[in-house]
Amino acid sequence: MTTWADIQKLASDLQRVQLGQVSR
Repeated sequence: MTTWADIQKLASDLQRVQLGQVSR
């Protein structure tokens, strides 16, 4: 079962990846 903490972690990781790609 996925917890809210897991969802938040995945969301933050995705944001970091997206920001990293944009900054390139």
